[in-house]
Amino acid sequence: KNVFTATGELFDGCKEWSDESAVKLYTSIVLRDIKTNVLPNGVQLEYPQLKLFSVRADHQESSSLKIPNNFFERMIQVRVVNLTYMNLRPLPSSLGLLSNLRTLSLCNWFFTTQASLFSKQESERPEKSSYDIPSNKIILEDDISIAKSLFIEKVALPKLEKLELRSINVERIWQNQVSALFCGFQNLIHLTLYKCRNLRCLFSSSILSNSIFVRLQHLEIWGCPVLEEIIIVDQEKWNNNIVMFPQLQYLKLHDLEKLTRFCTRDVHIITFPSLRKLWISRCPEFMVRHKRTTSDLAEKLFPNLEELRADAKHIATNNSLFPEDLLCKLKCLEAESIFSLDDFLRRFHTIKVLCIGGGSYGWEAKENVENGMVVIIRDLNKCSDLKHFLKQESSVMDNLEQLKISECSHLINLVPSSSSFQNLTTLVVSYCKGLKNVLTSSAQTW
Repeated sequence: KNVFTATGELFDGCKEWSDESAVKLYTSIVLRDIKTNVLPNGVQLEYPQLKLFSVRADHQESSSLKIPNNFFERMIQVRVVNLTYMNLRPLPSSLGLLSNLRTLSLCNWFFTTQASLFSKQESERPEKSSYDIPSNKIILEDDISIAKSLFIEKVALPKLEKLELRSINVERIWQNQVSALFCGFQNLIHLTLYKCRNLRCLFSSSILSNSIFVRLQHLEIWGCPVLEEIIIVDQEKWNNNIVMFPQLQYLKLHDLEKLTRFCTRDVHIITFPSLRKLWISRCPEFMVRHKRTTSDLAEKLFPNLEELRADAKHIATNNSLFPEDLLCKLKCLEAESIFSLDDFLRRFHTIKVLCIGGGSYGWEAKENVENGMVVIIRDLNKCSDLKHFLKQESSVMDNLEQLKISECSHLINLVPSSSSFQNLTTLVVSYCKGLKNVLTSSAQTW
């Protein structure tokens, strides 16, 4: 209702935007593949009902689309702004006037020879400048080419709760502790970094020592090829007992080929006391380094872990990060790239729900069981020799209540004839084109 949308050359900018009575009724404006400058310049239109404003320029002619500096002054109710394939420098200052803004998405932006998203001149504005954007979420995606650090002093986002940076070419996110403190990141809850190809570290110890990120609950880092450590210790004196992330509940580290450690110094200075979910995969250097650490490492790092997703080979061999005590306490375990189901499953005697998929996706960890574990195994098709779910009888079957198998193209036999499923209530087998035997007659005791 009251949504205006247009694509490419079908949009007659001058006529539509000059109709003041019409724009007052719009709740959403969505423009796609715009090739020319269609936004009003010098015309102060009011959008009292507008909640969403989205413009995607034609990526081949992005330089022709401009946004006037005062464009957002009368969009007081806007909650979501999306600007894609833009060549804006600087950002329209009137964004800072959107007191109801909760989501700001900047995708596929093109900056040239700029040290940060906000230039030096803008960073020297007074503290109450219009760049104090009171948004709860900002997403920056693709091709923002910035040299050293993304956020500098006097770029305030006092209500920011969610920050997603995608393909941002910076070495550091925060210039120093002053910039992080000034920008108002004390309220940050959710932080995602994706394909930041020049990023070498995320935090410095000086930033963390000021309790700037104490509210952080969700942290994802993936596809950052030169990232070597999460935290760089930049102080001579450091409290070895400090709790750096007291509220962090979810941590994802994926496809970080150069990552070697959490912190410059001893890993024991870090702890995640509230961490419930850990996803760590395709981090080969990290796994090699921490395979040689003490056996109590996991208990100190994440004492309250409930859900784990990791490469199967590291779960099976890295007893420092994944000791038996930790695995037995898990409510959900997700494993990738497994090569021997028999050997892997023998370690777990409390499995009640077992989901096996040939690809990376399919099963989701939605099951909740009491006094038992949910195990999800992915990417089974990477092992072409895996033709049997279990080659011999296993006690794993004794407590199993649900078994779900999907898209396992190499699987021929489900279980050996001597197996029994005394507690099985649900069996789902789908898209296993090579499967010949689900259960033999002697195995049907369930």
